Amino acid sequence: MITSEEFEKKMSDKSQPETETHQIGNVKVIRQKLPEITVHILFKSGSAEIADDFSKKQLDEVGKALSSEGLSKYSFEIAGHTDSPGSEKLNLKLSKQRANAVKEYLCMKYKILPEKLIARGYGESIPVASNDTIAGRAKNRRVVIKRLK
Repeated sequence: MITSEEFEKKMSDKSQPETETHQIGNVKVIRQKLPEITVHILFKSGSAEIADDFSKKQLDEVGKALSSEGLSKYSFEIAGHTDSPGSEKLNLKLSKQRANAVKEYLCMKYKILPEKLIARGYGESIPVASNDTIAGRAKNRRVVIKRLK
């Protein structure tokens, strides 16, 4: 479980920026990658309802960090992701609902301005593991919080 202090440190300007390098023809493009953190939140099956106390405690740590003085000046994306069982259309809808559930939880409990959090669903389109195993599917069901600016 990530603590609010760890979350704030990683998302702040004080963290070491990561870079991405791309080659476009003869030009090498280097750009700063904005910080992001994967938060494993369990939801009830086929639902956007947060499933357990561990997930709520995890969101509480995120909420404390996002409402801190150090991070309150930033906006964040809350990206919902699913595994692949079920239709692509259903998974996209579910991922949006779950991202919105996280946003609502954080805004209601921690008084974060809704315009500071952008909820997006990506469905099954960006897996981080194989959907062929139970462990892989569990890794793909996630919420990623990314600093936007």
